[in-house]
Amino acid sequence: MSKNGVALTESNYIPFYVVYAYLSSSQFAAVTDGKTVCIVTADFDADACAAWFALAGSRPKLVHVPISDSYVATRWNTMRDQVFNTITAKPDCFMVGAGVGALQIRADAAKRFSVPAIDSGHILNMMNNLEKKSQGPRLFTFRR
Repeated sequence: MSKNGVALTESNYIPFYVVYAYLSSSQFAAVTDGKTVCIVTADFDADACAAWFALAGSRPKLVHVPISDSYVATRWNTMRDQVFNTITAKPDCFMVGAGVGALQIRADAAKRFSVPAIDSGHILNMMNNLEKKSQGPRLFTFRR
């Protein structure tokens, strides 16, 4: 970061777990109400995800884009176009659950669609009733 003249300080950096708190909050649910949220992950239970948002009074349009449940980081370059070509309308944001592969997916999704793309793996596990995949609950997440 220093080569770009950016100093990480408490005024411009937040720890990653703050994202968990936001994504599991009623504020995030309110922001996504009526919006199209593209969920890129291997596991998706439409009813469970809709119920997660509904408990906070939110009803986003959830669009699932399935990806492999393994080796996404090493195979992303060969699957990227096939994955993105399944998206027929521009979403308002992406929630990505792909382990270490999420970084590549987020960067490419944000660049291609010009919308926020958030690494949401643990929250997606919570939304899909799969907290066990995250090895249980994590700090700063709100259960609904």
